[in-house]
Amino acid sequence: MKRTVFFVVVLCSLLAGFFFGCDKDNSYRVYYNKSGADLGSAPKDTNEYKEGDTVELKENLGNLQRSKKQFGGWWILGSAVDDNGEPKTVYAPGDHITVESSNIVLNVFWEDDENNVIQTAYYTVRHYQQNADGSDPSEPTEIESTKKGTVGKLTTAEPKEYTGFTAQEFTQKEVLEDGSTVVEIYYKRNKIYYQFYNNDSEDMVIGSLEGLYGATVDTTSIQPTPPFTGYTFAGWQPELPETFGAENKKFHAQWNLPSNNDEEENNGSEENGGNSSENGNESGGGENNGENS
Repeated sequence: MKRTVFFVVVLCSLLAGFFFGCDKDNSYRVYYNKSGADLGSAPKDTNEYKEGDTVELKENLGNLQRSKKQFGGWWILGSAVDDNGEPKTVYAPGDHITVESSNIVLNVFWEDDENNVIQTAYYTVRHYQQNADGSDPSEPTEIESTKKGTVGKLTTAEPKEYTGFTAQEFTQKEVLEDGSTVVEIYYKRNKIYYQFYNNDSEDMVIGSLEGLYGATVDTTSIQPTPPFTGYTFAGWQPELPETFGAENKKFHAQWNLPSNNDEEENNGSEENGGNSSENGNESGGGENNGENS
């Protein structure tokens, strides 16, 4: 019976945390909504807060806009509203609020403005990744065709983050009403450097390679030297990839030790050589004795 009660208590605690936004370590987050904006992006707050912490509300950093409306501040979702459904408390950017025992969701408070008519249109952003051989791409790697902007204003295209690539400078374009505006963003592959060593230490560099991210790794010029007679090359540590990765790396040659058979053969050759020499000396001694007699 005690186990059943304990299980029920734990389950209820987990469900309470899920529905009321409580993390297991009692930390909370602040979220901003676009609240029906035609343009722009909502601010992001990546901080974690404890109950009782003070939060400074962000500016309209993403320039949220809505036709026939003006940005009028923030209000907390779930807070008290008047008879018209309007929030009773509206906060200006820079105001401070106190974290209680749940996450906080902030909506935009839109003020009426009939003169603020926003005419929007879609535009396209094309992303081009440099080829592995260093040549320019002929086709885009990715196309965004649902970006929206204000007609007559500049686009607000943003570069993407691709592993192993660096975005180049690009030009924003005027948003045309017919949706024909295209912004092109090019990305160059990062140069990657691999260093090679003849053993597990770094006291003997045997070469290095430079290549673009994703290009083929050619180790023809890298020739490790066996540290002792009979040792055979066993590969690289870490394992050498076929293409250049996203980070610079160091590789150490690994070696197979000589087998027992190889050692016995070497020892046998040395012993046979020694016996032949001894026999030769003895034979030579006999001939000398014959001559002296």
